[in-house]
Amino acid sequence: MRGRDLSRPFHGVRTTRTVPAAEAYAPRLRAGDRFSHTTAAEFWGAPVPQGFEGKVHVTATRAQRPRARGCVGHEAAPAPAIRRGGFPVSDPAQTLIECATLLGFDDVVAIADHLILDPRVLDPSDPRPHASRDELAAALADSRGHGVRAARSALALAREGVESPMETRLRLLLRRAGFPDPRCGYELRRADGSTIGWFDLAWPERRVIAEYDGDLHRTSTRQYERDIRRFDDAAEIGWRVVRIRQHGILMAPADTVRRIGRALGRQIRREPPERRNYGRFATVSCGQRAAARSQAWRTRCSSTAVSTSLRLFRYRQPLPVVCGPRPSKSGAAGP
Repeated sequence: MRGRDLSRPFHGVRTTRTVPAAEAYAPRLRAGDRFSHTTAAEFWGAPVPQGFEGKVHVTATRAQRPRARGCVGHEAAPAPAIRRGGFPVSDPAQTLIECATLLGFDDVVAIADHLILDPRVLDPSDPRPHASRDELAAALADSRGHGVRAARSALALAREGVESPMETRLRLLLRRAGFPDPRCGYELRRADGSTIGWFDLAWPERRVIAEYDGDLHRTSTRQYERDIRRFDDAAEIGWRVVRIRQHGILMAPADTVRRIGRALGRQIRREPPERRNYGRFATVSCGQRAAARSQAWRTRCSSTAVSTSLRLFRYRQPLPVVCGPRPSKSGAAGP
C-alpha cells in the first residue's frame, strides 16, 4: 500500500492509474451517500464552468457530511438517487437545484438546457433527454429550500435544441438586450424541402441567423468546410448569418448586441442594468454598488448604529444595503 507506483487521491484510497476524482472517491461512499452538485452535473454530462471541475461534492443522507481533503461534504434529507456509470448521483431536478446554490445564473440555465436537450446525434448507451421540461417543472414545484427559486427561474429560460453553454450565454445576452426569443437548433430548408443545415439561433421572420463558432469550427478542416457550405447556401436564399466567437460574448457583449441588432433591423438602446432582475440574481449599477459599500463601511465603524451586513451573491453584484441610522456627533443615534 506504500508502493511508489500507487497514487493516493484520498485517505485510504490507492490507485495504480490516473482516474477521475469522483471515481477515485467512490470506495469511500457510505450507505445513503451520493455524488451531488457540480459532480453530479458532470456525471450527467452537463457543462460545468472552469474552477469547479474535479471538485468532488458528496451529499450524505444517513450520516454526517463526509470530511476528506479534496471532498466537499453536504447533508440533506433522503432524496432519490440515480446510478450513472455505476455510481449514485442526484437526479436531474435535484442536480439543478444543487448547482443553483453554487453557480451563476447563466451557468444554471446552461445545465437546464443540457438536461432537456434531445440531441440530433444520439448515443445508444445514453438515452436523451435526461429529463423533460414538464418532469423538471413538476419536481421543482414540489421542492423547497435553498436554490429552488433560482432553479425554477433557470428552467423557465431553458430552451430545447441548445447544444453548448456558449449558445446559452449568447441567447441570454440577446434576451437581456430586449431581443425577441430566437428559434434554437433551427433547421433551415430550401424551397424544395432539402435541408441546408442546422443553426444555433434563428429569427425566421427576419431571415437572420446567429451562429456561435467554437474552437471545433476553427481547428477541424472538415467542420470548417461544412460551415462554409452552410453559410453560402443560407446567403443564396436570402438569409443573413452573424458569426460570433467567444470574445464577442465574454469580452465584447455590447459589440455583439449591436451586430445582431443591425442584422435584425433594430435600433439598439442601452438598457439600465436595474431593468432585469432574475430572482436573487439581481444586477445593480456601479454607483449603487459603491454607495452600498460606503454606507456599510460607515455603519460597521459605528458601535451604536444598527449592524447590517452586505448580502453577497455568488458571481453577482450585491444588492443595495439599507443601513441603520447614522450616529450624531454626541455619540447617540440620530432620529
